[in-house]
Amino acid sequence: MAINDPTVIDRFWSMVSVADTQDCWEWTGHLDEKGYGRIKYGGKKGRAIRSHRLSAMIHQLRCPDETSFQIESKWLVLHKCNNRKCVNPTHLYIGNQKSNVKDALIAQTHNCLKKGSTHHCSKLSDKEREEIVAFRRNGVILRVIADTYDISESSVSRIFYNAQD
Repeated sequence: MAINDPTVIDRFWSMVSVADTQDCWEWTGHLDEKGYGRIKYGGKKGRAIRSHRLSAMIHQLRCPDETSFQIESKWLVLHKCNNRKCVNPTHLYIGNQKSNVKDALIAQTHNCLKKGSTHHCSKLSDKEREEIVAFRRNGVILRVIADTYDISESSVSRIFYNAQD
């Protein structure tokens, strides 16, 4: 299914801040929990689509298999600029999950590279990690520290030994 509804396309453009053709075109509408733009289409019973996917359809980006990008496509719309709000078609390309992970590793934005409080699963702030290291250096036992911060003893141990590097 292609999105050719003029009202959706008009709404799309009303939520895009177009700068120079070489710059990012920032999405100014709703953002999802991961920071990507989202727009609803199809009326009250419709669904939402990420803004950069809609941009790929509007601008008829081509998939590696030479088909036009469609909403049901197995392909991903990836950002060359690493800006999740960008909908500039010159900053977008069609790829697969493997190329998405490769790009994230090169740009150092993949979650596996994030440490401490920047990791999406982190329960502790950087200050709390420093406190844990200080407690351990002063001889406080693992169980007491783990109970204080509601984490496992192995987590306390990893925090302490990783701080020694």
